[in-house]
Amino acid sequence: MKLDLKINFRFSLSSLRKYSILLIPIGILVGTAVVFGLVVLSGRSLKAQIQNQSVAIGRRIDTMAPQTPSAKQPDQTKAAMDRLAEQVGQVEQLAKQDSQRSLLSYKIFPKPKETSQQIYSEFGEAFRQGIEGLIREVRGLDAPSENEVSKELGPDPSRVLRLTGGGVRDKTTQNLIDAVCAKRAGELGIYANPKLFVWYGYWEKYKFEGEDRAVRDCWNSQVAFWVYEDIFATIRALNGTSASVFSSPVKRLVGIRFSGPVEYQKNSQASAGYGYSGYESGRDDPSYAIDPSKALAAAGGVSSMYMMGDGTGFQSWTQRYCSPQIDALHFYLGVVVDHRSVMSFMRELCSEKTHKFRTGFTATGKEMEYKHNSISVLGSSIDPVETTNEEHQLYRYGPNAVVTLMLDCEYLFHREGYDAIQPDSVKKELGIATTPAGGTGASSTPAPTPMVPRR
Repeated sequence: MKLDLKINFRFSLSSLRKYSILLIPIGILVGTAVVFGLVVLSGRSLKAQIQNQSVAIGRRIDTMAPQTPSAKQPDQTKAAMDRLAEQVGQVEQLAKQDSQRSLLSYKIFPKPKETSQQIYSEFGEAFRQGIEGLIREVRGLDAPSENEVSKELGPDPSRVLRLTGGGVRDKTTQNLIDAVCAKRAGELGIYANPKLFVWYGYWEKYKFEGEDRAVRDCWNSQVAFWVYEDIFATIRALNGTSASVFSSPVKRLVGIRFSGPVEYQKNSQASAGYGYSGYESGRDDPSYAIDPSKALAAAGGVSSMYMMGDGTGFQSWTQRYCSPQIDALHFYLGVVVDHRSVMSFMRELCSEKTHKFRTGFTATGKEMEYKHNSISVLGSSIDPVETTNEEHQLYRYGPNAVVTLMLDCEYLFHREGYDAIQPDSVKKELGIATTPAGGTGASSTPAPTPMVPRR
């Protein structure tokens, strides 16, 4: 059986007219399908664009939101910068104030205000009184002298005191000596002798050698006195109100020097409470740290003042040298301390100190109190004290072990504070430019005594 299917499509105008009513819906349907297709395609593109741009940006914004600067930040930043500027100003002011100190005489610096030579003798007397005052403040006195002990031993010639290594062999005599020396130690806070200060002896026998030399001597003595004040402030802080040498952490001041190492002084026959003689009367000029390269260049490559015994050049261990900003000098210090107080002494020595200053560097200026921190310890040695050695036989330190502490130190002054009163002759020695009457700056190679190795 055959199935014969035939579809006969015949197009005629009459049939078109018959179905013409369907053309508009079909057109709308086709148009809608096209629009829908375009919308789908564009939607996918828009979604991808939103994902890549808007969503990602939104996420970044979310992560940055906690870090978003406050609207007050500009004001806060300005306030912080103002505080920093204020701190910088305070540091500069403190640096200036640290070398604004009280003077022993207001008649000499930077140039003498009188033509009389008497002002230098008056300075020397003020210096000596200042040293004695520092010693009184720490209740200082030296061990009894040989003469004082001999008087206590009586007229028996067999008991004449002769200090030698190992002590006195006669037990009865030794007991008497012990009693005399222990009595003295019980009356003091520390053993100290003004004759240990070289400048003290110098001003005691002072002779005028011309204005320039006198002004320089006064200035160098004044600088030395400022250093002495810090050392005695250290002793006061450690010993406090100690009733006797026996209970004082700092037992004895061996010496303070600029021109050479500290040494124990020889026993003296003197009385009046000072058992040991001091240094020969002379000068103890500050040992300023001068850059050797500049000094040698200025001297044509040869300058013996910067050469030590082994021929090597003088070097500042901290690499701080005198400059238009600072004066750096070195000094030596020796003390006998309780062995438990070595580190305490060095910490206190390098701690902040206070000082007085009269505004304008005038005797009538308003007195101010400023702070400074100027000392650095460069080197040290610690040696046990052998009480039978000659330099200790008339001293009594108490039951605890004591040591001799020898220090090499550096002291800094900021020039801005005292530049107005530092004599021109000193500035020239330090290589600091000065402005003479002619109006041109001048400088010259300095001639300080170099730091000598203590050992």
